[in-house]
Amino acid sequence: MQDKTINNALRQLYLSAEYRELAGALLELRGVAPPRLVSGLRYPAFARNEQRRLILDALRDGPKLGGEIVEYVAAHRPDMPRHVLQNRLAAKMWKLKQRGYVRRDGRVWGLT
Repeated sequence: MQDKTINNALRQLYLSAEYRELAGALLELRGVAPPRLVSGLRYPAFARNEQRRLILDALRDGPKLGGEIVEYVAAHRPDMPRHVLQNRLAAKMWKLKQRGYVRRDGRVWGLT
């Protein structure tokens, strides 16, 4: 059981760009294949509905600018660089707007 836990921890480290080389070497020494990177992504993906939940949580306090929403999400996901979060959140905000979860008034986003 302990070997499985260590292997899983090393796989998770491998997925973070910061420790990929070290974790890959340790996995190789243990005889474990490193996990495949999904479509070449260099940064971890959000868990299912995590992105939507974080955006809606950020807007519960009231309307915010896009940068303020990015800062809120960055506080909860320090493993992702800010420029990656900006791109991913911009796309998600527009999807949420189309589905009627949020509205945009000028540069300010709020809940509907």
